[in-house]
Amino acid sequence: MMKDILINIVGDLYILWAEPFKMGDRIEVNGNIGDVIDAGWLQFKMIEVSNRISQEQRLFFYL
Repeated sequence: MMKDILINIVGDLYILWAEPFKMGDRIEVNGNIGDVIDAGWLQFKMIEVSNRISQEQRLFFYL
């Protein structure tokens, strides 16, 4: 359990540092394609191409 939490925090710090995507970028998550409209700690918001807002996309990393 603690290992999963640590991996998630390290993964989020990597995303904040490396910035693989930022607001306005078009990304695909679990088959949903949309534009990033907000990014925060372990989550981001994107508006899908269909103009539907998908909230609280949580970022989890598993090794």
